Amino acid sequence: MTQMATARPVNDKHAVTAVLFGVEFAKNVEGDLLRQIEVIKPEFEDTLPIYGLQQNVSVQGKPSPDGKFEIVSQGATEYAGFVMHSLKPDGRIDHQLSVEAKLIKYVAFRYSSWTDIWPFVERLLSACITAINGQWPIKSFTLEYNDRFTWEEGVDYDAAHVFRERTEFVAPKALASKTAWHSNNAFFEMHPFRDTGDEWARLVTVRSNVARIMISNKMRWAATIKTNLRDSFNPGLINWQDPAESIALLSERFPLLHEKSKEVLASIINDAQMANINLYGGQDA
Repeated sequence: MTQMATARPVNDKHAVTAVLFGVEFAKNVEGDLLRQIEVIKPEFEDTLPIYGLQQNVSVQGKPSPDGKFEIVSQGATEYAGFVMHSLKPDGRIDHQLSVEAKLIKYVAFRYSSWTDIWPFVERLLSACITAINGQWPIKSFTLEYNDRFTWEEGVDYDAAHVFRERTEFVAPKALASKTAWHSNNAFFEMHPFRDTGDEWARLVTVRSNVARIMISNKMRWAATIKTNLRDSFNPGLINWQDPAESIALLSERFPLLHEKSKEVLASIINDAQMANINLYGGQDA
Protein backbone atom coordinates (compact mmCIF):
# COMPACT_ATOMS: atom_id res chain seq x y z
CA MET A 1 0.00 0.00 0.00
CA THR A 2 1.22 3.50 -0.81
CA GLN A 3 2.26 5.46 2.24
CA MET A 4 -0.08 8.26 3.36
CA ALA A 5 1.48 11.61 4.17
CA THR A 6 0.35 15.16 4.49
CA ALA A 7 0.96 17.98 2.02
CA ARG A 8 3.41 20.82 2.50
CA PRO A 9 3.55 24.37 1.11
CA VAL A 10 6.03 24.79 -1.76
CA ASN A 11 8.15 27.20 0.31
CA ASP A 12 9.33 27.09 3.90
CA LYS A 13 7.27 30.04 5.12
CA HIS A 14 4.55 30.44 2.50
CA ALA A 15 2.85 28.68 -0.42
CA VAL A 16 3.04 31.50 -2.99
CA THR A 17 4.33 30.64 -6.46
CA ALA A 18 3.30 33.94 -8.09
CA VAL A 19 1.58 37.22 -7.27
CA LEU A 20 0.10 39.66 -9.79
CA PHE A 21 -0.77 43.34 -9.42
CA GLY A 22 -2.91 44.94 -12.14
CA VAL A 23 -4.07 48.49 -12.89
CA GLU A 24 -6.68 48.59 -15.66
CA PHE A 25 -7.62 51.77 -17.51
CA ALA A 26 -11.19 52.60 -18.52
CA LYS A 27 -10.06 52.93 -22.16
CA ASN A 28 -6.92 52.33 -24.18
CA VAL A 29 -4.11 54.78 -23.50
CA GLU A 30 -3.07 56.42 -26.78
CA GLY A 31 0.36 55.65 -28.23
CA ASP A 32 2.27 58.86 -27.46
CA LEU A 33 0.85 59.06 -23.96
CA LEU A 34 1.55 55.37 -23.36
CA ARG A 35 5.16 55.89 -24.44
CA GLN A 36 5.54 58.54 -21.73
CA ILE A 37 5.52 55.78 -19.11
CA GLU A 38 8.98 54.78 -20.33
CA VAL A 39 10.38 57.70 -18.33
CA ILE A 40 10.36 55.31 -15.34
CA LYS A 41 13.12 53.13 -16.85
CA PRO A 42 16.14 54.84 -15.24
CA GLU A 43 14.59 54.61 -11.78
CA PHE A 44 13.81 50.89 -11.96
CA GLU A 45 16.36 49.41 -14.38
CA ASP A 46 18.57 48.14 -11.54
CA THR A 47 15.73 45.87 -10.38
CA LEU A 48 14.20 45.22 -13.82
CA PRO A 49 17.21 45.43 -16.15
CA ILE A 50 15.86 43.73 -19.30
CA TYR A 51 13.73 45.92 -21.58
CA GLY A 52 11.47 44.74 -24.38
CA LEU A 53 9.34 46.69 -26.85
CA GLN A 54 5.77 45.58 -27.58
CA GLN A 55 4.34 46.28 -31.04
CA ASN A 56 1.11 45.62 -32.92
CA VAL A 57 1.15 44.70 -36.60
CA SER A 58 -1.97 44.69 -38.79
CA VAL A 59 -2.16 42.13 -41.60
CA GLN A 60 -4.66 41.24 -44.30
CA GLY A 61 -4.94 37.75 -45.68
CA LYS A 62 -7.05 35.18 -47.44
CA PRO A 63 -7.34 31.38 -47.52
CA SER A 64 -4.98 29.77 -50.01
CA PRO A 65 -6.00 26.80 -52.24
CA ASP A 66 -4.27 24.36 -49.90
CA GLY A 67 -6.36 25.60 -46.97
CA LYS A 68 -3.65 27.67 -45.34
CA PHE A 69 -3.79 31.39 -44.52
CA GLU A 70 -1.98 33.56 -47.04
CA ILE A 71 -0.86 37.07 -46.03
CA VAL A 72 -1.78 39.58 -48.73
CA SER A 73 -0.49 42.77 -47.13
CA GLN A 74 1.10 43.89 -43.90
CA GLY A 75 0.59 47.29 -42.32
CA ALA A 76 3.03 49.37 -40.33
CA THR A 77 3.96 48.39 -36.80
CA GLU A 78 2.45 50.41 -33.98
CA TYR A 79 3.82 51.03 -30.51
CA ALA A 80 1.88 48.88 -28.03
CA GLY A 81 3.85 49.24 -24.81
CA PHE A 82 6.90 47.70 -23.20
CA VAL A 83 8.10 45.18 -20.64
CA MET A 84 10.86 45.31 -18.05
CA HIS A 85 11.93 42.15 -16.27
CA SER A 86 14.62 40.27 -14.40
CA LEU A 87 15.61 36.62 -14.76
CA LYS A 88 16.30 33.77 -12.39
CA PRO A 89 19.65 31.94 -12.71
CA ASP A 90 17.93 29.23 -14.79
CA GLY A 91 16.73 31.83 -17.32
CA ARG A 92 13.08 31.95 -16.26
CA ILE A 93 11.39 35.27 -15.53
CA ASP A 94 11.73 36.38 -11.92
CA HIS A 95 9.85 39.71 -11.85
CA GLN A 96 8.16 41.50 -14.75
CA LEU A 97 6.44 44.82 -15.43
CA SER A 98 4.19 44.86 -18.50
CA VAL A 99 2.77 48.16 -19.78
CA GLU A 100 0.01 47.90 -22.38
CA ALA A 101 -2.66 50.27 -23.69
CA LYS A 102 -5.35 48.99 -21.30
CA LEU A 103 -3.36 47.41 -18.47
CA ILE A 104 -0.28 47.90 -16.33
CA LYS A 105 0.70 44.59 -14.76
CA TYR A 106 3.46 43.52 -12.39
CA VAL A 107 4.09 39.83 -11.72
CA ALA A 108 6.52 38.37 -9.19
CA PHE A 109 7.50 34.70 -9.37
CA ARG A 110 9.79 35.03 -6.36
CA TYR A 111 8.03 36.07 -3.16
CA SER A 112 8.93 36.39 0.50
CA SER A 113 6.18 38.47 2.12
CA TRP A 114 3.72 41.29 1.51
CA THR A 115 5.77 43.65 3.66
CA ASP A 116 8.78 43.01 1.42
CA ILE A 117 7.09 43.34 -1.97
CA TRP A 118 4.40 46.00 -1.52
CA PRO A 119 6.61 49.10 -0.95
CA PHE A 120 8.43 48.44 -4.24
CA VAL A 121 5.26 47.69 -6.21
CA GLU A 122 3.53 50.76 -4.78
CA ARG A 123 6.44 52.94 -5.88
CA LEU A 124 6.56 51.30 -9.33
CA LEU A 125 2.85 51.58 -10.11
CA SER A 126 2.69 55.10 -8.69
CA ALA A 127 5.53 56.13 -11.01
CA CYS A 128 3.64 54.72 -14.00
CA ILE A 129 0.50 56.68 -13.11
CA THR A 130 2.49 59.86 -12.46
CA ALA A 131 4.19 59.52 -15.86
CA ILE A 132 0.90 60.05 -17.70
CA ASN A 133 -0.01 62.87 -15.31
CA GLY A 134 -3.42 61.51 -14.39
CA GLN A 135 -4.67 61.98 -17.96
CA TRP A 136 -6.38 58.58 -18.17
CA PRO A 137 -9.10 57.22 -15.85
CA ILE A 138 -8.46 53.98 -13.97
CA LYS A 139 -11.19 51.35 -14.04
CA SER A 140 -9.96 48.65 -11.66
CA PHE A 141 -7.22 47.26 -9.42
CA THR A 142 -6.46 43.52 -9.40
CA LEU A 143 -4.48 41.36 -6.98
CA GLU A 144 -3.97 37.67 -7.71
CA TYR A 145 -2.18 35.09 -5.57
CA ASN A 146 -1.19 31.59 -6.67
CA ASP A 147 -0.62 29.22 -3.73
CA ARG A 148 0.54 25.63 -4.01
CA PHE A 149 0.83 22.66 -1.67
CA THR A 150 2.49 19.39 -2.72
CA TRP A 151 2.73 15.77 -1.63
CA GLU A 152 5.90 13.71 -1.83
CA GLU A 153 6.54 11.48 -4.84
CA GLY A 154 4.52 8.26 -4.71
CA VAL A 155 2.24 9.48 -1.91
CA ASP A 156 -1.55 9.24 -2.15
CA TYR A 157 -3.22 12.60 -1.79
CA ASP A 158 -6.14 13.47 0.43
CA ALA A 159 -7.86 16.84 -0.02
CA ALA A 160 -8.27 17.04 3.76
CA HIS A 161 -4.50 17.49 4.02
CA VAL A 162 -4.93 20.98 2.52
CA PHE A 163 -8.59 21.99 2.38
CA ARG A 164 -11.19 22.52 5.04
CA GLU A 165 -13.94 19.92 5.24
CA ARG A 166 -16.41 22.58 4.10
CA THR A 167 -15.63 25.79 2.26
CA GLU A 168 -17.88 27.97 0.13
CA PHE A 169 -15.10 28.33 -2.43
CA VAL A 170 -14.70 24.66 -3.46
CA ALA A 171 -17.40 22.26 -4.67
CA PRO A 172 -18.09 19.44 -2.13
CA LYS A 173 -17.86 16.82 -4.88
CA ALA A 174 -14.33 17.99 -5.67
CA LEU A 175 -13.25 17.75 -2.04
CA ALA A 176 -14.56 14.18 -1.86
CA SER A 177 -12.69 13.11 -5.00
CA LYS A 178 -9.65 10.84 -4.91
CA THR A 179 -8.52 11.77 -8.40
CA ALA A 180 -7.68 15.02 -10.22
CA TRP A 181 -10.27 17.80 -10.06
CA HIS A 182 -10.83 21.49 -10.81
CA SER A 183 -13.28 23.87 -9.14
CA ASN A 184 -14.20 27.47 -10.06
CA ASN A 185 -16.08 29.96 -7.91
CA ALA A 186 -16.79 33.65 -8.58
CA PHE A 187 -19.11 36.30 -7.20
CA PHE A 188 -19.50 40.08 -6.86
CA GLU A 189 -19.60 42.12 -3.67
CA MET A 190 -21.06 45.64 -3.84
CA HIS A 191 -19.89 48.37 -1.46
CA PRO A 192 -20.75 52.06 -1.02
CA PHE A 193 -18.17 54.43 -2.48
CA ARG A 194 -17.33 57.06 0.12
CA ASP A 195 -20.32 59.42 0.53
CA THR A 196 -21.21 59.62 -3.17
CA GLY A 197 -24.32 57.45 -2.97
CA ASP A 198 -22.76 55.24 -5.65
CA GLU A 199 -21.13 51.82 -5.29
CA TRP A 200 -17.94 50.06 -6.28
CA ALA A 201 -17.76 46.34 -7.11
CA ARG A 202 -15.36 43.63 -5.96
CA LEU A 203 -15.16 40.48 -8.07
CA VAL A 204 -13.83 37.51 -6.08
CA THR A 205 -12.68 34.59 -8.25
CA VAL A 206 -11.18 31.39 -6.82
CA ARG A 207 -9.85 28.58 -9.00
CA SER A 208 -8.70 25.47 -7.15
CA ASN A 209 -7.40 22.19 -8.48
CA VAL A 210 -5.58 19.02 -7.54
CA ALA A 211 -3.48 17.31 -10.20
CA ARG A 212 -0.27 15.37 -10.74
CA ILE A 213 2.44 17.71 -12.00
CA MET A 214 6.18 17.55 -12.62
CA ILE A 215 8.20 19.09 -9.79
CA SER A 216 12.00 18.75 -9.73
CA ASN A 217 11.77 15.97 -12.34
CA LYS A 218 9.32 14.01 -10.20
CA MET A 219 5.57 13.53 -10.66
CA ARG A 220 3.71 14.63 -7.55
CA TRP A 221 0.20 15.47 -6.49
CA ALA A 222 -0.22 19.21 -6.04
CA ALA A 223 -3.07 21.40 -4.84
CA THR A 224 -3.13 24.86 -6.42
CA ILE A 225 -5.33 27.74 -5.27
CA LYS A 226 -5.56 30.87 -7.44
CA THR A 227 -7.28 33.78 -5.68
CA ASN A 228 -8.09 36.73 -7.96
CA LEU A 229 -9.65 39.88 -6.49
CA ARG A 230 -10.61 42.88 -8.61
CA ASP A 231 -12.00 46.19 -7.33
CA SER A 232 -13.81 48.16 -10.07
CA PHE A 233 -14.90 51.79 -9.92
CA ASN A 234 -17.06 54.18 -11.90
CA PRO A 235 -14.39 56.52 -13.38
CA GLY A 236 -16.83 59.42 -13.15
CA LEU A 237 -16.64 59.35 -9.35
CA ILE A 238 -12.93 60.16 -9.13
CA ASN A 239 -10.88 63.20 -10.16
CA TRP A 240 -8.45 61.34 -12.40
CA GLN A 241 -6.91 64.64 -13.57
CA ASP A 242 -5.14 64.75 -10.21
CA PRO A 243 -2.46 62.00 -10.16
CA ALA A 244 -2.32 62.25 -6.38
CA GLU A 245 -5.92 61.04 -6.10
CA SER A 246 -5.23 58.06 -8.37
CA ILE A 247 -2.14 57.15 -6.36
CA ALA A 248 -4.00 57.56 -3.07
CA LEU A 249 -6.69 55.16 -4.28
CA LEU A 250 -4.03 52.68 -5.46
CA SER A 251 -2.26 52.87 -2.08
CA GLU A 252 -5.58 52.29 -0.32
CA ARG A 253 -6.96 49.44 -2.44
CA PHE A 254 -4.07 47.00 -2.73
CA PRO A 255 -3.51 46.52 1.03
CA LEU A 256 -7.28 45.97 1.39
CA LEU A 257 -7.19 43.44 -1.46
CA HIS A 258 -4.31 41.70 0.29
CA GLU A 259 -6.26 41.42 3.54
CA LYS A 260 -9.30 40.08 1.68
CA SER A 261 -7.10 37.58 -0.15
CA LYS A 262 -5.82 36.24 3.17
CA GLU A 263 -9.39 36.04 4.46
CA VAL A 264 -10.45 34.00 1.43
CA LEU A 265 -7.45 31.67 1.67
CA ALA A 266 -8.07 31.17 5.40
CA SER A 267 -11.59 29.97 4.61
CA ILE A 268 -10.22 27.42 2.11
CA ILE A 269 -7.16 25.82 3.71
CA ASN A 270 -7.23 24.00 7.04
CA ASP A 271 -5.76 25.22 10.32
CA ALA A 272 -2.63 23.09 9.96
CA GLN A 273 -1.76 24.65 6.61
CA MET A 274 -2.56 28.12 7.93
CA ALA A 275 0.05 27.46 10.62
CA ASN A 276 2.52 26.10 8.05
CA ILE A 277 2.42 29.35 6.06
CA ASN A 278 2.02 31.57 9.14
CA LEU A 279 -0.93 33.25 7.42
CA TYR A 280 -1.66 35.70 10.21
CA GLY A 281 1.79 35.73 11.77
CA GLY A 282 4.70 38.12 11.55
CA GLN A 283 5.44 37.41 7.87
CA ASP A 284 2.31 38.29 5.90
CA ALA A 285 1.45 35.68 3.26
